[in-house]
Amino acid sequence: MQDPIMWILVLVVAVAAGAIGLYIGTRTAKTSSQAELDKARELADERVKTAEEKAQVVLREVEAQRKEMLLQAKDQSHQIRNEVEAEYRERRGEVQRQERRLQQKEENLDRKLETHRKARADAPAKGARTRSGGSTA
Repeated sequence: MQDPIMWILVLVVAVAAGAIGLYIGTRTAKTSSQAELDKARELADERVKTAEEKAQVVLREVEAQRKEMLLQAKDQSHQIRNEVEAEYRERRGEVQRQERRLQQKEENLDRKLETHRKARADAPAKGARTRSGGSTA
């Protein structure tokens, strides 16, 4: 291998082999990096999708809880309204009973007053008849 052409040929083949190796290595590294990048994107997309699904589940649960709380509040409001109305009816009935009692007492007092007035009006007439000797039969 003393021939310079041979050295040049070996050198050219070595440089070509190095260039081809470098090209293949770079291409493989780029492909490998692209594959890793694609894999990372897929993983990120899966995680985002999972997170969105979990968020939807939580949102549905919160909405169901909100509806349940609203229903409970309406039920409680209805119950309170019924209790207040019952108490109002009870008090109204009591007031009406008191008004009837007062009305009856007033009527009784009016009758007693009228009886008393008649008795006073009749008293002088009875006294005059008794004094004159008349009898009331």
